[in-house]
Amino acid sequence: LNNHDSTFRLSEYGTISSKEIKRAFMDGNYDSLPANMKKAAKEAIELLATTSKAQLAELILDKAYFEDCYELCNKAGRRETRKFLKGFVRMQADLANITTMLRIRQRALTDNADISIMQMAYVTGDISQEVFIKALREDNQKIVTIFAKTPYGRLVSEGTEKCDVTGSLSHFEKLCDDFIMLYLTEAGKNPF
Repeated sequence: LNNHDSTFRLSEYGTISSKEIKRAFMDGNYDSLPANMKKAAKEAIELLATTSKAQLAELILDKAYFEDCYELCNKAGRRETRKFLKGFVRMQADLANITTMLRIRQRALTDNADISIMQMAYVTGDISQEVFIKALREDNQKIVTIFAKTPYGRLVSEGTEKCDVTGSLSHFEKLCDDFIMLYLTEAGKNPF
């Protein structure tokens, strides 16, 4: 958000203007932000200042994002719309949690740092935090078995298999994007 990074762009599709967000971060005054975002921004900045770990700070902001999404879902007027939106957010949360768990495993952290990060990163979806913590220390075969009974079984199976070959989660992330698009396409066929 500083003047040195002119390629960084904020979306104009949020509930707060990009100018207001940038001004809050540049001034260090988050009072104009909603309470949840204000709290998350302060926590993320403090963590970044003390640890210089941008990814951990990003996890705090991501968690606040999902909390805000759930709150917005509850404000939707029609029951069918709330149901669709909550399903969409839960699916995104599950996919974010799976991606985070796979990334943490790639880093091969020690001293329970993997569990601490997963606990910090976890956002409420349909799959419990305990499932992700258990999966952290399992091999890919066991992870595929753990997620086989979820809607994401195929994604996890194909994604971990490709990651074993390439060392990258890019294919898994593409599968996640395709999964989300399929959900939205199917939803477009039904009025909500």
